[in-house]
Amino acid sequence: MVAGDSVEALRQSYEVSRRQMQSLLEQQGRLRQVADAYARDTRAAIEHIAEALCSGLVDGYCKASPEGLSRISSSDLADAVVRDAGRRLLLLDAATVAGRSVNDSYDEVSAEAASLRKEVAELGGRLKEVMLERDTAQNRLALIEAQLEEAYQRLGDRRMAVPLRDGGAEREGQTVAEVPDERLPEWAREWRQSGLSDGSYKRDCDLLRLLAETGMVRRSKVARVLAEMWSVNPRSGAIQRLFSRCGKKFDLVSLEDVKSETSGAGKDQLVILTEKGRDACRLVLRLDPVESQYHKLMRRHKSYEHVLLNLEAADLLRDAGYVVDLFPPSLAVPGGAEFAPDLAASLNGRTLFIEVERDARKNEKEWTRKWEIVYEATNGEIYVVVANKTALDAVRSGIVFSMGKRPYTLCLTSVSDVRGRRLQGHDVWMVERRGVQ
Repeated sequence: MVAGDSVEALRQSYEVSRRQMQSLLEQQGRLRQVADAYARDTRAAIEHIAEALCSGLVDGYCKASPEGLSRISSSDLADAVVRDAGRRLLLLDAATVAGRSVNDSYDEVSAEAASLRKEVAELGGRLKEVMLERDTAQNRLALIEAQLEEAYQRLGDRRMAVPLRDGGAEREGQTVAEVPDERLPEWAREWRQSGLSDGSYKRDCDLLRLLAETGMVRRSKVARVLAEMWSVNPRSGAIQRLFSRCGKKFDLVSLEDVKSETSGAGKDQLVILTEKGRDACRLVLRLDPVESQYHKLMRRHKSYEHVLLNLEAADLLRDAGYVVDLFPPSLAVPGGAEFAPDLAASLNGRTLFIEVERDARKNEKEWTRKWEIVYEATNGEIYVVVANKTALDAVRSGIVFSMGKRPYTLCLTSVSDVRGRRLQGHDVWMVERRGVQ
């Protein structure tokens, strides 16, 4: 009976897997139909624009070959329409037409030009919508095909299986099979093919994998990690080209400019995976990206500048030997209030709850109440990191005034003044002040 029960259990497991695979196959078929329909709609929209605005161009293609427009790719046809329509619009904007008065010609040509511009804008907008819908369908289809491969593997059928990446792919000498081009959407094939010959595609994948696995967001730090991986200078051309290619060229990451308030740091950027970049991680690297530090930090802080200052403060404390938590939980305070520290830093079994402050104008009443809450939550041990000496002096004065006659310990440090000095442990704190004891 035991053997029979085992066989029955295996049979039921096989049936479940078979039904799951059948469901995925049906979804795949439906999405293929949607993708094909979007492709047809896109082609029809382009041909409609060509016939409506560029009849001479269409006639030329039809005379040149019996195949007519069908022999021209969608992208080439769209480019030709833009060029021809642009030339015609310039001609239509001319003030005179032979044999007509200037005023009559101008009115007629202006009306026709306005009508053509409106139709171009409407058709162009629809074309963009169709292209976006097609890309979305292609991405979804590619993901379902990856799920199908996993289903085949679970059923023991290795004939169609493509090895999955495990997040440690291509490291320490490991190799992982590439996803075939025919299983990728058009934009992903273009991205891959454009970078195979010079190695830029592999470098792109290194960047995407780093962002997907760590959620890292600060460009200068991302550049240092990749430079060490590739044995190059963080300011080398290879690093600059990487961000340009993955940013503006292929829209895999967005780069948000942020001005650092720490002395000598200048500008930095926040690097964030776009939706297309996240799709690339899933399709090519077989990684489901973790949430970016950017999104998590923006839910806690008020601005890009405050996010960057928190990241700089965390790096400063790590360099001093602390284990830093960028997302510490809130602490309950008597009376129902809560203290949400910016950072928590641990060293030698002791945890500090730290505020990261910018040198910005404060509401005096809110400022005083804030430090009263910090005081209650930390038992009077207040730790603050600021950007520079000016901010340190302003914040110190404000906190001392808020404390009044309470007994407290106040420790402050400035990223600008301490960074690079290799101070360890408590030495990283520039100012220590004790109130009435």
